[in-house]
Amino acid sequence: MGLDVNRYVVWACVVVIYMVLGCLVDGFDLLLITTPVFYPVAVKVLGFDPVWFGVTLVVLLEMSLLTPPVGMNLFVTHGLAGDEGRLTETVAGILPFMAIMLLCLVIMTAFPSLILYLPSLL
Repeated sequence: MGLDVNRYVVWACVVVIYMVLGCLVDGFDLLLITTPVFYPVAVKVLGFDPVWFGVTLVVLLEMSLLTPPVGMNLFVTHGLAGDEGRLTETVAGILPFMAIMLLCLVIMTAFPSLILYLPSLL
């Protein structure tokens, strides 16, 4: 709370933390461990909307399910491919999807009204 930096810089640090922790911890465990820490920071300190934080958190957790070496979706995708290739080929194949998810995260951060449109109608 005492830092004199832009809230988007802090949010970028949170995204990097989720990406690094996604390489080490499963998605559900990551949700249970980090949400009590980052939710108050994002909502109460930085002033982000709780619905927006929830949606972006889901995207971050899905990204963590694709990152090696713990990514469950990575192993499922590799298993569906069969014995055709090596795991490094599967990791190379998911990189465009990781880039697209990161681009979606940037768009959701730049334009939060895209996420908050339907909840605002309630």
